[in-house]
Amino acid sequence: MRIPRVRTGSSMSNLPTKERELEDCLAVVACVINHHGEDYWPVYKLFEEELERLRSRRKRLNKTLSHIPSFQKSRTLNDVH
Repeated sequence: MRIPRVRTGSSMSNLPTKERELEDCLAVVACVINHHGEDYWPVYKLFEEELERLRSRRKRLNKTLSHIPSFQKSRTLNDVH
Protein backbone atom coordinates (compact mmCIF):
# COMPACT_ATOMS: atom_id res chain seq x y z
CA MET A 1 0.00 0.00 0.00
CA ARG A 2 1.31 3.42 -0.94
CA ILE A 3 0.88 6.04 1.80
CA PRO A 4 0.28 9.58 0.49
CA ARG A 5 3.06 12.07 1.15
CA VAL A 6 2.46 15.35 2.92
CA ARG A 7 1.50 17.82 0.23
CA THR A 8 3.88 20.76 0.38
CA GLY A 9 3.83 23.40 -2.29
CA SER A 10 0.20 22.77 -3.13
CA SER A 11 -2.83 24.85 -2.27
CA MET A 12 -2.91 22.92 1.01
CA SER A 13 0.33 24.57 2.12
CA ASN A 14 -1.73 27.71 2.82
CA LEU A 15 -4.00 25.85 5.22
CA PRO A 16 -3.53 26.12 8.98
CA THR A 17 -1.40 23.29 10.40
CA LYS A 18 -4.19 21.35 12.09
CA GLU A 19 -6.36 21.51 8.97
CA ARG A 20 -3.45 20.28 6.82
CA GLU A 21 -2.81 17.43 9.27
CA LEU A 22 -6.46 16.36 9.15
CA GLU A 23 -6.44 16.43 5.34
CA ASP A 24 -3.35 14.23 5.36
CA CYS A 25 -4.97 11.84 7.85
CA LEU A 26 -8.03 11.58 5.62
CA ALA A 27 -5.82 10.71 2.66
CA VAL A 28 -4.03 7.96 4.59
CA VAL A 29 -7.25 6.46 5.94
CA ALA A 30 -8.81 6.61 2.45
CA CYS A 31 -5.90 4.50 1.17
CA VAL A 32 -6.32 2.06 4.05
CA ILE A 33 -10.05 1.73 3.29
CA ASN A 34 -9.31 1.28 -0.40
CA HIS A 35 -6.85 -1.54 0.27
CA HIS A 36 -8.25 -3.16 3.42
CA GLY A 37 -11.98 -2.57 3.30
CA GLU A 38 -14.78 -0.73 5.02
CA ASP A 39 -13.77 -1.69 8.58
CA TYR A 40 -11.80 1.57 8.79
CA TRP A 41 -14.66 3.80 7.67
CA PRO A 42 -15.46 4.99 11.26
CA VAL A 43 -11.90 6.35 11.53
CA TYR A 44 -12.32 8.26 8.26
CA LYS A 45 -15.64 9.65 9.47
CA LEU A 46 -14.07 10.90 12.72
CA PHE A 47 -11.32 12.79 10.89
CA GLU A 48 -13.83 14.18 8.40
CA GLU A 49 -16.16 15.41 11.14
CA GLU A 50 -13.30 17.02 13.05
CA LEU A 51 -12.13 18.81 9.91
CA GLU A 52 -15.64 20.15 9.29
CA ARG A 53 -15.93 21.30 12.93
CA LEU A 54 -12.58 23.07 12.68
CA ARG A 55 -13.50 24.83 9.43
CA SER A 56 -16.92 25.82 10.75
CA ARG A 57 -15.50 27.33 13.95
CA ARG A 58 -12.84 29.25 12.03
CA LYS A 59 -15.39 30.54 9.51
CA ARG A 60 -17.82 31.69 12.22
CA LEU A 61 -15.11 33.45 14.20
CA ASN A 62 -13.67 35.16 11.13
CA LYS A 63 -17.15 36.37 10.18
CA THR A 64 -17.65 37.89 13.63
CA LEU A 65 -14.16 39.38 13.71
CA SER A 66 -14.66 40.96 10.28
CA HIS A 67 -17.34 43.18 11.81
CA ILE A 68 -14.89 44.69 14.29
CA PRO A 69 -13.46 47.86 12.67
CA SER A 70 -10.18 47.75 14.57
CA PHE A 71 -9.56 44.11 13.69
CA GLN A 72 -7.01 43.86 10.87
CA LYS A 73 -7.56 41.33 8.07
CA SER A 74 -4.05 40.05 8.62
CA ARG A 75 -5.06 39.06 12.12
CA THR A 76 -7.95 36.79 11.11
CA LEU A 77 -8.11 33.56 12.98
CA ASN A 78 -6.36 30.81 11.03
CA ASP A 79 -6.21 28.00 13.54
CA VAL A 80 -8.85 27.36 16.18
CA HIS A 81 -7.97 24.81 18.81
